[in-house]
Amino acid sequence: MEKLKKWKRERKKFVISISVIAILFYVSLPLCLIFFPEQMNKAPFGGFSWAWIYAFLQMGMTWVFGWLYWRKAKQLDELVAEIDQEATE
Repeated sequence: MEKLKKWKRERKKFVISISVIAILFYVSLPLCLIFFPEQMNKAPFGGFSWAWIYAFLQMGMTWVFGWLYWRKAKQLDELVAEIDQEATE
């Protein structure tokens, strides 16, 4: 029973933390465009403005979130397998 509580605790902690980070990361682009339009339209290098750079970073961050979820899901699946094994004994 303790492992089930641990599984629930870890899952909840991961889901809440990754959700908060994702929401902050994805909502900050529109907020930056609203509050700092001059800075977001400047091109630090090449022809890309900060807005475009941030938009492309969001695509990469989506892959990072998927990878993090995949790793955590493997850990939680191992814990579930242990719980199943204990339940059948």
